[in-house]
Amino acid sequence: MRTASEFRDAKRKLSSMVKSLGTSFGVILDASGEKIFLVDRSGEILSDTRATALIIGSRHRSGVLNSVTLPITASIELERYVKNQGVDVHWCSTLPRNIIHEATNTDAGADILGGFIFSRAVPFYDGMLSIGFLLETLAKTGEDLVALKQETPARDPSHLELPCPWESKGTIMRRMSELYRDTAEFVEGVKEREEDGYTLVLPDRDRPVLHIYSSYTTDERERDRLADAEKKIRSWME
Repeated sequence: MRTASEFRDAKRKLSSMVKSLGTSFGVILDASGEKIFLVDRSGEILSDTRATALIIGSRHRSGVLNSVTLPITASIELERYVKNQGVDVHWCSTLPRNIIHEATNTDAGADILGGFIFSRAVPFYDGMLSIGFLLETLAKTGEDLVALKQETPARDPSHLELPCPWESKGTIMRRMSELYRDTAEFVEGVKEREEDGYTLVLPDRDRPVLHIYSSYTTDERERDRLADAEKKIRSWME
């Protein structure tokens, strides 16, 4: 299995190959055959958010997708883009098995990590099917990824891993729940909703770590809210 660094190198190499060979796009299929990662003809390595928006938007415009299951870590810009396309969003936890299960109630599902489920075809992640549907869309529209990605959001949420003792996790999550009980969502962890975005605190299932996600309409606001959440949680651990 590739390390994160090796995977980044592989995507950079693919980007160089696509540009030098003049191909329409490039794709990496992960070792399990479940996930895809895209590069357009300009050499841009599409972010997870942009790739998800592109796939969902193009399938919707093809008339075969009107609802989608997304994990709560989807960016605020992806959420708004999908809803503006006229697609209904069903929220789910980040557990892969939960996304697979919940996606059976919608036309598709995405984990925002390269995995797509097209529920009306097969009820699980399938990278080759994802590539096939993408090729079908390109053939029908006569467009390429550069055209299809126009107006799709590119920024992934900011993410911070904060070390946290196992015995402190419950206390911190309870304090978060009490502090934001009137504005938060509790699909998984505590997600504080605001008009221009959200902050999500999610305990890691396997490690003594808390995940903090921040997604807002501006970079500055996103950084500030991430820093605020980190500062608050650190003070609770003292």
